Order: sequence, then C-alpha cells, then structure tokens
Amino acid sequence: MNCRFLVAAFAFCLSQSVLAQPLPRENVVDVHAIDEGLCVSNVFQSNMVLQRDKPIHVWGWADAGEQVTVGFVGEESSATAAADRSWKVTLPAVPAHATPQTMIIKGRDRPLTLENILVGDVWILGGQSNMEFELAKVENGNLEIISANYPQIRILTVPYGKGPELKKGFARLHEFSSWFGRHFRKGDWNVCTPDTARELSAIGYVFARRIHKAGNVPIGVIDASRGGTTVETWTPLSVLRELDSEPTKAKLASFDTSIAEWDPQADLEKRIAQHRAWIERQTKEGKPIPEDRKQEPSDLRPGPIGNHNFLGHCYAGMIAPIAGFSVKGAIFHQGYNNAFEGSVGAEIYRDIFPEMIKAWREAFNDPAMPFGILSLCTDGYPQTRDDYCEKMFNAGIDIRAAQYDTFLEYYKAGDKNIGFVSTYDLRYAWGRNPLANLQATGNKDIPFATQRSDDWKMEHIPLGVLGDEVTLPISGGDRGTIVQALREQDKQRRLEEAKRVLDAADQEAG
Repeated sequence: MNCRFLVAAFAFCLSQSVLAQPLPRENVVDVHAIDEGLCVSNVFQSNMVLQRDKPIHVWGWADAGEQVTVGFVGEESSATAAADRSWKVTLPAVPAHATPQTMIIKGRDRPLTLENILVGDVWILGGQSNMEFELAKVENGNLEIISANYPQIRILTVPYGKGPELKKGFARLHEFSSWFGRHFRKGDWNVCTPDTARELSAIGYVFARRIHKAGNVPIGVIDASRGGTTVETWTPLSVLRELDSEPTKAKLASFDTSIAEWDPQADLEKRIAQHRAWIERQTKEGKPIPEDRKQEPSDLRPGPIGNHNFLGHCYAGMIAPIAGFSVKGAIFHQGYNNAFEGSVGAEIYRDIFPEMIKAWREAFNDPAMPFGILSLCTDGYPQTRDDYCEKMFNAGIDIRAAQYDTFLEYYKAGDKNIGFVSTYDLRYAWGRNPLANLQATGNKDIPFATQRSDDWKMEHIPLGVLGDEVTLPISGGDRGTIVQALREQDKQRRLEEAKRVLDAADQEAG
C-alpha cells in the first residue's frame, strides 16, 4: 500500500469525523479564497471543465518574485508573482477533451496537481431564487435526481459574496443559511451524480443535461445565482454610476445617503437598550430567559452596506471572483425583486439590464458571449374570479417587457448571440395579459409574455384611490391601500354576479 493512498485514506476518515460533528450556525471554511504560499484561484480545481477553443487563463498567488509554471495537455506557460503575490498565465486554446486531463502548477517548492479535468463548454447560471432553486425541490425532481449520473457534466456553485470592493476569489466552505437553518456545501467542482445534482439549480441541471446530450461534449455549469436579488446588484457599481438614468441616479443617491448617515455605535446602543428592556420585561413577568438570549449584543453591524442588494454587491462578490475565466456563455433568470418597486422598478430594469449584459461579457473577455434571457415568470396562486383585479396590481408584466425590449435592442443591432425565452406560460397567466391586441399593428413580433394593452402606470389605477397626484415610488402603505381597494372591487363584482344569478332564478321560478 503506497504512501499517497494512506494519506488520502486518512484525510477521508478525518473529513468524515469532522462532518459527523454538528457544525456551528455560521460559515465553516475548508479552503480560503487566497492561501499562503503557492495557490491557485478556487475556480481551478480537480473535476472541473475548461472552455474549449478559447485561450485558457489561469491565475493565483505565490510569494512575490516567485516563478510559476502551469502545464496542461502538453503546453506550458510561466509568470512571475507580482508584489501583491498575484500571478496569471495564458495557455493556448485546445479542442474538447472527454478524456480526463491533468494540470500541473509548479512554483519554488511543492507542485499543485489538478486531476480529472475535462474540456468542453462552460456556462454561467445567473439570477435570483428561480435560477437558484434546487432540483430536489421541484416537481418530479426526485425522478430526475435518481438518474443524474453524468460523468461529463461538472458543477460549481459560487458561495454568496458581496462588495463593495471587487473580490479576487471565493472560499470552499459549508455556507450557513439563516433562512433555511442549515449549511450548503459551496465552492467545489463536482462530478454530476445523484448526490451532487440534488442541490444544483434545477434550471441549470436540465439546461446542462440537454446541451450535453445535443452537443456530445463535456459541460460545466457555474451557478452564480442568489435569491432575493435585483438587477442592479448584479451590475458593476462603476457602470451604474456612469448611467444617464434618473431613477438609477435617485437610487444611488438614496444608498449613498443611507451609508453616510449610518452610525454603527448608535445602532449598538439602541439594541443594547432594547435587550435590557426585554430582559427586564421577561423577569418581571416571570418568564425564562434562554441561554442564547442572556448576552447583550456587542457587534457593530455594517448597516446599509451589508445589504446584498446594495448596488453592485453581487457582481463584486460573485461575478468578479470568476471574471477572466473562459466560458461559452450565460443564462439569466431574475426580475421578481425589481417588481416590488412597481413602475419605478421596471423603469430601472430597462435602463440597467442592457448594461449588465455588456458588463458580464466584458468580465468574461468576450463581447459576443452568448447570453440567454429567461423572462420573469408569474408568481403566487392562479388568478381566479375572486381575486381578478387584485392580481393585476403587479409590475411583473413591465419587467417582462423590459427584458424583451432589451433582447430586441441587442437583436436588432445585429447581435446573433442574444436569446430570449418566455417562461410566462410555465406557471399561471394573469388577466392583464392583453391578447386582444395581439394582431394590432406593430405588435406581431411580441410574444405573449410581454403583451400589454395600455401604457398606464399600475400605481395610477384604480383611479382616485390615492388622490389626483401620485408620487412614485409609492410607499408600502399606499400599496396596501390600492390592494385593499382592488379586493373590494373583486368582492363587489362577485356580489353583483351572485345577485344576477339569484334574480334570474327568481324570474324563472315566477
């Protein structure tokens, strides 16, 4: 039995022992984004897929002045680590390889060996929860999982990260989700198996499987999506600050003001006072105080800058760490959180989305990179006659229009690598899908997903609810007032319908 096998076996047993212990309710990092000595960015690992027919850029860190040589499929390239320890080499493009290959990274001391590498097509999966949503949670997902044995499909899920500074790398870790109360393993390249596929993006899995079967080449998917995010967080902050867009300028000004006014010490003092008042109330009422609630807060919170939807944050924390990696293209499914801002959210979307696509193409060094837009789908339960009017108060149709208009802007400019897929028919249609004007002049090239019969702003209907003048964006309270008015309208309509039925029955009986 050789020494390498013993070391590997010991490491495996140790990892199983660690995993058997309950993890703390926080991130548990196994491999840091940047380690001491010679290291390579975590986007480069064993089991990965490299992009075929494009130059292979490889980067990492070493001691300043150290020469680093990277070898792959008979080619080598060298670089010297800069003062900030960074190094980068470029290897020539290679065709697809379904046979596993090895990459060797040599420095002053020990070499790094990355094994079981395939060469094919690599796709970025971007967006929010609909893209992130795991295969195990979708309808018939378990049937897909049991057959998910595809050794030539490889999966990488980028950990959550945020700015404002552009991150140079990502860690490999057990990432804790306070929303789900559990850890998710992220940052590893994995071979597609039933165990690894179950937590992969359901959309990403089906997409990868289909193009793998169609093209018969290895496929890598990099899931860089995060639930509850907006289009502006996926766009570089520097790009947003250059936009000639009034609603975007207003949002930037609002965020800048909130950061300038944030006082972490005053926030801590307020939370301490609230905690003391709660302790006093619990004691007075004779209620127990849990062990984990006895300690006064002592942390200084980051405030608005800690919000993952701060402009540019997800780009800085999840796209920047993989920028420069050669890929085939990206698909993007997002828009729900922008719809919360009503007409203003849709206007911002139309201004920003084309610039986001351009920025992603620049990030991956390909101005013609294929980019697929998956339109915003509907949400909630099916619209019925009982909530017909209420369900029309939603900016989803305007977001879908902005997405399709963005596609048309690129397509009509001659871009053959922009794509649009409507997901509108995959869930529940809403009444404000005005198919009546489908044959209207100028609308014949618009799919059902983006049809609309008016140019009203949703906040201006029903008329008179908020008075003659409506300032956008409206407050949550005003939104509630409109929804309540629409509910009442639905109720009155149903009562009128019932009355007509009863009157008709009386007349027939008489």
